[in-house]
Amino acid sequence: MLGKTRKLPLLTGTVLGCLIVLLTAPRMPAFAAVNRQIIANTPNPDGSIVHYVEENETLASIAEAYGISLYDLRAVNGLSEDATFITVGQRLIIRTALPPSETPTITATIPRPTRTPTLLKPTRTPRPSSTPAPTFTPSPTTNPMVAAATDFYDTNRRPLLLGLLAVCLLGLGWTLWAGFRPSRYR
Repeated sequence: MLGKTRKLPLLTGTVLGCLIVLLTAPRMPAFAAVNRQIIANTPNPDGSIVHYVEENETLASIAEAYGISLYDLRAVNGLSEDATFITVGQRLIIRTALPPSETPTITATIPRPTRTPTLLKPTRTPRPSSTPAPTFTPSPTTNPMVAAATDFYDTNRRPLLLGLLAVCLLGLGWTLWAGFRPSRYR
């Protein structure tokens, strides 16, 4: 009969499936089905929270009431990971004491003095005087080189202008001649 399988009716498979689920499900006390509101304790002065188990409470309902995970609740109380059994009156730590914080000390500080505004009397605006402003007067001594250049320019103004004009016209003529003549190297 190793290669043959036996077919069970549909009803029998369903009943067997339900029995398997019921037998393998974690066992819970009969009173776990009672829905009871757990009142969360307020923190102690040191910040710790302790809960004393009352009738019809489970680890899961206590963890849900305090908003923590079931894993954290078991870890803080030193319970194994699969522990589900608790007793009435058992003391469960929900949160450990907070680390002490440094208490601020009051130190006397000397206030800095503030400036006191002083009233100033307004002063009169001076009116402009009728004295004329000083004028620049050239010094009588000049540099001899500057004097020589100024004299040369004053006496030879027209010939310098004509010479400059002639040089410009010669340059323009040469540029035009060099631009239009045929190149020997083409």
